[in-house]
Amino acid sequence: MHLWSRTAVSVVALCLALLVGAAARELFGDLAGLIALWLFAFEPNLLVHGSLVTTDLAVCGGYFAAAYGAFRHAAAPSAWRLLSVSLACGVAVGSKHSGLLVLPSVAALLALSAWKERGRARAWARLAAELVAVTVVAFLVLWADYGFRRSALPGGVAAEPAFRALVGQVAAGKGESRLADAAIGAARAGLVPEAYGWGLAYVAYDAIDGRPVWLLGQAHPTGQWYYFPLVILVKTPLPLLLLAAAAAPVARRRRDEWQGLLPFLLVPTALWLAVSVATPLNIGVRHALPVFPFLIVAAAGAGAALARWNGAARALVGLLLMAQAVSVLRSEPHLLGYANEAFGGSARLHGLVRDSSADWGQGLKAVRAWELGHPSGPCWFAPYGTGDPVYYGISCRLLPIGFSLSPAPGTLLDPLPEMLEGTLLVSVGCPLRPFWAREPDEVIAGGSVLVFRGRTDVRRLAASVAWQRALQLLSLGRPEDALTEARKSLALDPGDPRAHLALARAQARAGSQDEARRAYARARAVALGADEVYLKGVRSAIDSEPEAWGASPDPERLSRR
Repeated sequence: MHLWSRTAVSVVALCLALLVGAAARELFGDLAGLIALWLFAFEPNLLVHGSLVTTDLAVCGGYFAAAYGAFRHAAAPSAWRLLSVSLACGVAVGSKHSGLLVLPSVAALLALSAWKERGRARAWARLAAELVAVTVVAFLVLWADYGFRRSALPGGVAAEPAFRALVGQVAAGKGESRLADAAIGAARAGLVPEAYGWGLAYVAYDAIDGRPVWLLGQAHPTGQWYYFPLVILVKTPLPLLLLAAAAAPVARRRRDEWQGLLPFLLVPTALWLAVSVATPLNIGVRHALPVFPFLIVAAAGAGAALARWNGAARALVGLLLMAQAVSVLRSEPHLLGYANEAFGGSARLHGLVRDSSADWGQGLKAVRAWELGHPSGPCWFAPYGTGDPVYYGISCRLLPIGFSLSPAPGTLLDPLPEMLEGTLLVSVGCPLRPFWAREPDEVIAGGSVLVFRGRTDVRRLAASVAWQRALQLLSLGRPEDALTEARKSLALDPGDPRAHLALARAQARAGSQDEARRAYARARAVALGADEVYLKGVRSAIDSEPEAWGASPDPERLSRR
């Protein structure tokens, strides 16, 4: 099943490559089409996400296809071209919630065409009809993606209470969101599938504050406006960046040829980048993938124009294309953590960003290979992702960080000492803040795993393990032992509201209601004052148990949904 899923994504990547090549060929000639195919074939971000089972490349392909189709329809309107634009919009909208940006992008391209026409009243009327048709067909494709089933659960089972709880959890303390309200209203009215509408509301609330981000050697409690411009610069091969930059002077020099093409290249790119810059949800370059096909087409047009000037320019373009191939091939098989040479390559990426731009848990084989070459001394490993380190034969003691390391029901996490002795391997995607500002002794797995040697202070992680053990002990009916673990967690990290919450629950189960109320109040106060966005979200867990500490949650905003 996994093989077939990856094959399907690879087919999408192949189709997008052919479309990018065809667009460059139509706009700038045969040579540009070949250059575009070469640049696509050696673009690491598109290559990686063209083999992963995600929808990132699908929305990228739908967005580019819709914009290119709108550009061609504006040049020579036809019903078939308009239908192709509509279907491409449906692919983008149905692939990811961010694909909704395809509709204003297409609208802007068609509106520019209508504005240039004479007899504007007729042109604007036609534009309105086209946009209605595009929107209707796009949402029909969306409904087809969900099998034309309104309910998220089979058999017509009501899923809204569960959705309300989920959205309420992520929305706690984040204020209002018009997009979320509109999405929920559309789901309730049956305009979009229930799962799609509530899912969009979840994403809208998640984007209000964003998530903690490590950027340029500094930890931030939320996303930064320059994140996406930076990761695009860091993770795009230098030859592609240079050729794309050359498009500006080439366009000025060949104004007659380029002037009519600039809206297609600039409008969709600028719109996607503007929204990306405006959102504080910074979790990976994959969310900027729709920019890359337009970048490639512009670079291919510039490269073809330069190659026609003289022999020296032609040789320079050839050298740039070969340099891009060498740069990417040198990073194999660790393309997910690719960084260009201007920023130090993959080995230095961890000092710039530490998210899905660098690590999706792909380093397990490399960690096992490292172990085989370093058989002596104690070893600890903090993995990231859903992969099982034991499956890959990793014998280092595992820290309870990765998604797949939760203990089996009825068992407990192993307690963690405050100090670790020996070698510690940390996947860069792990939220281990003590290591964010510390330079590693070694970098392996294409920059995705950091190696630290010596004595390591892990008190905050030990505190996290302790409050998790407290909750597990409560589930096993051992409140007194849970109290011990909760107090241990608080002693190690009194600034974590989850430790206060665990203590309050343990006290409530042990029959100390007054103490539990005070602990709940402290948990809420600590959560409100926390710098980290993810800790502020603990308010939702606290507000779900108001009777224990004598306060009432604020149900008004959630009830309006």
